[in-house]
Amino acid sequence: LFDIRSSLEADANSVERAALALLPQLTESQKALVQSIGQQASPPLAHVYDYNMASEWMDFEIKYERCKDIAAQKRLIDDVIAVVQSPTQLLLFVDAPGGCGKTFCFNCLLAYFRSQGLVALAVASTGIAALQLSGGKTVHTAFGVPIDPTGRRRGRVTLNISKNSALGKLIMYYLDVIIWDETPMTNCDIFESLDHTMRELRADPRPFGGVNVLSAGDFRQTMPVV
Repeated sequence: LFDIRSSLEADANSVERAALALLPQLTESQKALVQSIGQQASPPLAHVYDYNMASEWMDFEIKYERCKDIAAQKRLIDDVIAVVQSPTQLLLFVDAPGGCGKTFCFNCLLAYFRSQGLVALAVASTGIAALQLSGGKTVHTAFGVPIDPTGRRRGRVTLNISKNSALGKLIMYYLDVIIWDETPMTNCDIFESLDHTMRELRADPRPFGGVNVLSAGDFRQTMPVV
């Protein structure tokens, strides 16, 4: 309830505010308790940093053995690793129908990057897709994209990422790779907003401030309407 109220109150219209008023009210002490419990249960950016390199390498080897049987999957993994290890920035979109193993390949790559000490952030446009990624988060959660409850927002969004925050420091100094699943399900305004924010934070004019970006999805599943 606390999270729902916090997410919606800032942008809610009059009808939504009336509905929110019907929810149980939290006192200030209850709000403080909820926030403290959340901080204890979820260390800052644990989904990015909290990995054992040896365990991740074992996971990579197991997944890679399975991917080697399919030429296209093996080539994707090999090529992505080669580009990330080179001075060239990776900007790749993988297009394949659902069920072709895109997410499995992504988890294989995530295990490899983390086994090498690289900082990889796994995101997806939908909650179900995010749950299927190792350490995955929705784009809105991972990058603090404000929720648009009305669906009427247009244009570039202001992302509230401070340079002194844990997320801001991650983007500026440590982030090596973003793996983004189900990208066709995301409005282009969010891509442009994140691209602009990362260029500003990293002081780098390249797309996404020079961070390697691997994305995937299936446009066949995208409704032909805006």
